[in-house]
Amino acid sequence: ALMWISLAQRPLSVDELCHALAVKVGSVDLDTSTIPSIETLLGCCLGLITVDRESSTVRLIHATLQEHLSANP
Repeated sequence: ALMWISLAQRPLSVDELCHALAVKVGSVDLDTSTIPSIETLLGCCLGLITVDRESSTVRLIHATLQEHLSANP
């Protein structure tokens, strides 16, 4: 999730991120039974991401995290 958010060309919506994470590597199909909830993602990311409630987008909690992930993909 962190890399999806940090490498995205624009802010991802909650649904976009959850759907992206449900596609298995090497597949082009979305398995709707594996779509994680936003609560699951927030828990797994240990406070490093947050949801902007107004725009329903997901972002990294701090710009320094973005810098670190961009420098160390």
